[in-house]
Amino acid sequence: MPLDVISYLLAKKKLDEGDYKLSTLPIDTDLDMENFKITDLGEPVDPYDAPTRRYVDIATTGLGINYYLLDAADADVPAYKQLTLTPPELAEAYVEITKNSAGDYEIGSWIASAGSIPTLRLGVFTTNFQAKKVSGILDVRFFFRLYERDSGGSETLIEESSLSDIVSDRRDVVTSLIMPSDHVMATGSRLVLKIYVRYLSSGPNTTVRLYYQGDVRSRLATPIAKEILDTNYAAKLRVVTVSSNYNASANRIVLADASGGAITITLPSPQADAIVNVKKIDSSENAVTIDGAGANIDGNASIQITTQYESYTLVSDGSNWWII
Repeated sequence: MPLDVISYLLAKKKLDEGDYKLSTLPIDTDLDMENFKITDLGEPVDPYDAPTRRYVDIATTGLGINYYLLDAADADVPAYKQLTLTPPELAEAYVEITKNSAGDYEIGSWIASAGSIPTLRLGVFTTNFQAKKVSGILDVRFFFRLYERDSGGSETLIEESSLSDIVSDRRDVVTSLIMPSDHVMATGSRLVLKIYVRYLSSGPNTTVRLYYQGDVRSRLATPIAKEILDTNYAAKLRVVTVSSNYNASANRIVLADASGGAITITLPSPQADAIVNVKKIDSSENAVTIDGAGANIDGNASIQITTQYESYTLVSDGSNWWII
């Protein structure tokens, strides 16, 4: 493209005068930034305003599938908290960490239920949460890592996110990573989200807090994947007919035939959002017992069905089962 001499001379004059504002520079041709950045942009308002990376990252969280951060411990890996597809209607909670030396420190870990995320699709993965520096003077930033935890408990790092801005007062924190290609999870593997705080220097004790639940809706947003939709929505409930004792899996409709004698349906370990429906289909007086396997069902260790066509639908909050 030929040089526009007039525009060049006017722009040079402004720069020589110490005026570096784009609003005062005459730009009537393409502008090559030569790999430099435009920084400190305001939030876009009008249709042709330039968006910041933070604005784009927040916007993209609405385009994928959100996994919300719960405070409830996972039943099988109690050191980790649960990820759930359902926005939690629970009291606000937080985790915090106090350090006084430079380095990366894990502040919290969350895990998805087995089989709920069979494939991580190429694209942008984003965490959105609130955080603050409670005390101290050290500068801190947040980032996250995604791991695959196999059925034997071994974990493999999948990807690591970029760093957040420096966090001081309580505010929204958005960090993201780009999955360069599809990542297929092994059968029985579970996705683990670990959020870290990077202390940028050493000095006095500095405490940092990460908030979730309540109105915060802290979450991991993943690109939409057909496999996730099929696993969590299209095939949410599957029907099985049984006539003897049965260990139910999550998201099952159990048609129980007790005509040959009383039977017991044992529920799986509680998982957030898991659903089990049990219906007695025979006309005998033999009872169908639903056993919580250590977890409570509306405060009881077990419940019974004795009437034909009576049923109970049970949903788990990650710790116990509830009749709905």
